[in-house]
Amino acid sequence: MTRMWYTIPHPDTGVLQRDFTICSWCLANIETIFTPLRGTFVPASPTPCPATCDLVWTSENKRCAAYVELLSDTAAATADTGLRDLRKLAAYVERFARIPECPRDVVVKRPCYTMPNVPEFTVCEECYGETVKPDRQRGAQLAAQFNATPTHLPDGFTCQLYSDRMRRVWQQAIANNDLAFLRLRVAERRTKEKEIGAKMEALRARNEMLRAQAYSYSQMSMIQWQHAFSLNCIANSDLYSTTTTHVSIKFSKVYAI
Repeated sequence: MTRMWYTIPHPDTGVLQRDFTICSWCLANIETIFTPLRGTFVPASPTPCPATCDLVWTSENKRCAAYVELLSDTAAATADTGLRDLRKLAAYVERFARIPECPRDVVVKRPCYTMPNVPEFTVCEECYGETVKPDRQRGAQLAAQFNATPTHLPDGFTCQLYSDRMRRVWQQAIANNDLAFLRLRVAERRTKEKEIGAKMEALRARNEMLRAQAYSYSQMSMIQWQHAFSLNCIANSDLYSTTTTHVSIKFSKVYAI
């Protein structure tokens, strides 16, 4: 949408963080709720420009929740110290704002990180940055087996590392440098994912069938109603004609007398 958007300047360089934008409505709410942050946000552009609001709240938008939590922490620290420090918020923005949110179990066609030794272990850019990259930076051998750059898979991918359970599996595999354990758990998850996917597809197909049946029944009912209405109109028309004829005959007789 093209309109005025607002962002924060980087606390060290002053460069506008245009990958993180909010609308004027969210800005008004932020400055009302987090009063120490008034004046923090500035126009992302001197004129209206296309962008989206990163504070749109949905049940699955965990990044929005993270932004709000960082804004809350920054406001509380500012109130306590009198100094506005945006470095944590800016660091989060730099780390994640440029990449899309985790798709979880939804198949998407965009780059993901893969591990050649466990090809089914596909990880989105967000979960890689949160979980794998820190382990890779500290020298974990399993983390080093991931491809260094994300790649496109022809059939798309689902993220295998968004859940708390799989993140615990990853940490256990990292701690023991146990590739076999990781491969087993990933295979188990993939199997379960396929089973659930098949059940969901069957439910969707059944739902479509029921909707089609309901539509067919409604059309049949409409046709039957229209037919009954037409017959009723014809019957009423015949009755009206007969009654009119009788009245005319009687009137004619009376007039004749």
